Amino acid sequence: MLDPQIEKNLANLKDFLNSKHNKTIVGKAVDSFIKIIGYSRYCIENDVLAVDEGFIKDVFESFTFLEHLYINEPVSREMAEFVGVYTLLIFNIDKNIVHNPQLSDRCRLVDNIYRDFLTVRETFDFLKQLIRQNKSMINYALPSVEISQHYLESFNKKNEVKEKKELKEQFKPPVPNYSDFKGN
Repeated sequence: MLDPQIEKNLANLKDFLNSKHNKTIVGKAVDSFIKIIGYSRYCIENDVLAVDEGFIKDVFESFTFLEHLYINEPVSREMAEFVGVYTLLIFNIDKNIVHNPQLSDRCRLVDNIYRDFLTVRETFDFLKQLIRQNKSMINYALPSVEISQHYLESFNKKNEVKEKKELKEQFKPPVPNYSDFKGN
């Protein structure tokens, strides 16, 4: 008998994959995910000590699919949660049965990509709000700011003239001394 939390996680994974909306997102990979989850369940329930190489190959392909999906499609919070539970399942299978360092590394990578999605999304939403606020303020300038801006511009012009003069003198070509010239 499975631990209730594992049972709940497996049910959540299957529910996600069976919803019509998510089937369109995951597409043809649904069957592969269902097979991987079913095989994982079997391994956990029966205390399996080794897994078939086809299972490992399919898991790597599922990670490649999830990476591709993240890059090319909008990711929902539900999808990020699905990936979090899915990678936890695979990580535990690897830790307890497979013992494949590449699999655990790839599992962590995919999990981090989707977990960080949430913070990237929140940052994106915050920046959009900040841009809206700045657009409304861009045409408004206090009189003191305008005076300061004029002062800084005049100061910069004076500085530029001075710098040009210094550069001319610094890179002045050497002039040969005429008195030393003996002619041909």
